[in-house]
Amino acid sequence: MLQEIYDLLMKAFHAATEEMASFKFDRYKPVDRTIAALYATIYEEVDTAICLYDAKKYTGAQLVLRPLLEAHVDLVAIIKDPGYVEFMEASHDHEWLRFLRNGFKGTNPFLQTFWNNIDVQNEIAAIESRLDGFKKNKVRPLHVAERFARADMIEEYESIYNDLCCQTHNNLRALIRRHIEIDDQQKTFQLVINAKPPEESIGSLLDGLLGFILSSSIFVHRHFNSQAVKRFEDLDVKRSGLLKNMQATP
Repeated sequence: MLQEIYDLLMKAFHAATEEMASFKFDRYKPVDRTIAALYATIYEEVDTAICLYDAKKYTGAQLVLRPLLEAHVDLVAIIKDPGYVEFMEASHDHEWLRFLRNGFKGTNPFLQTFWNNIDVQNEIAAIESRLDGFKKNKVRPLHVAERFARADMIEEYESIYNDLCCQTHNNLRALIRRHIEIDDQQKTFQLVINAKPPEESIGSLLDGLLGFILSSSIFVHRHFNSQAVKRFEDLDVKRSGLLKNMQATP
């Protein structure tokens, strides 16, 4: 069954590659170019995870799932509401302002380029002005849970995202799962490196990658009225059939 999921993943990824030029967008429109950039990021990250999986670097492949999910959330949210791009812009300005302020204060040795720099000072003032404008329009950086809510994916936030964050942050849950192999008969354990995860975990990884590339492709190609939508919808039907067979298998 794992091979069937992998084969379908590769078909979906090749379809995304071949159909990349099938949708047209206006690069001068912030919403259009942000949607295209998010899709490009999802495509690249799925590609990265496949390469890591093929090289049997399972931990690395798993770690790609969190930024993939975050990019997918932003993609769904901005397609549902084009005004979401302003919240993304506010988040960008907020984080860039923190970075510039940390540099301009002249104490961080990693940011010496920014120390007492007049250009940095001017950029700080410009960003503060933009953020004031956003605030007047009730636009602000969104917390992660709010981003998921905007995409109608709060259940994914409370479950899948929680687990992916534990893996990214090297939570004990993740460390035990990756590196502790328990021998119940000997009542002991050993520390392992690059161990192959259980088939269930590999299946979740492959299906996650498959779901991301198919769902994002369907959203984007529909949004830009591409002729390639049916190709991805047909692949998604095949995915649903595979999942049903997996659930039916004891």
